Amino acid sequence: MSTRRANAGFTLVEMLVAISIVVLVVPLAIQGVQTGLGAWERVARQADSGDWRRSALRVIRNQLGNALPLQGQVSVMDKHVVFKGEPHALEFVSRLPRGVQGGGVYLNRIEIADRRGERVLRLSYRPFERGSRARRDDGGAADVILLHDLVSMDLRYFGRGQRLNRAAWHYDWKRQLDLPQRVELKIVYRRQGREQRLSLQVPIYASAREEI
Repeated sequence: MSTRRANAGFTLVEMLVAISIVVLVVPLAIQGVQTGLGAWERVARQADSGDWRRSALRVIRNQLGNALPLQGQVSVMDKHVVFKGEPHALEFVSRLPRGVQGGGVYLNRIEIADRRGERVLRLSYRPFERGSRARRDDGGAADVILLHDLVSMDLRYFGRGQRLNRAAWHYDWKRQLDLPQRVELKIVYRRQGREQRLSLQVPIYASAREEI
């Protein structure tokens, strides 16, 4: 008798119970896997966004923070540092890393630009010739996109200026004798359909003018 029961296999009731358990457990398992994959994708997107943002901020800090206090002279009475700060764009002289364009002194410009129907934050740079103004042709000119899908960029400049006895914030910095002490950037861009905001203050390390 015991031998026949052992070889009889599962009963119909046992099979129905097993199938019911599988029907209940499988959807829960699939939902858990989907939740895990969704969380992984969100982390990956955030990491990608964070890396892109950190790279943009690092480039801005390195180039702007090491701006050179070079002076250009249009005439005997008109002598000023080569730095043009506007509310929504910025132009300055800085050295490029040796691995970029072979290094050297370049005129940099950070601005909002249209690129294939998209607003981007662009850093463009072209060789700067000592003893004269920056070259205005396209020889050696290049650019890099720092951020995509840009909404706005607002700039302020902290320093004494020509007519103030103490340092203050300015919305432009043009035709001054010295570089500003700090530059503040407030940037708004879209990422994954949502607006992201960046606020950055960059100290400019140069403290003495250099004649060219």
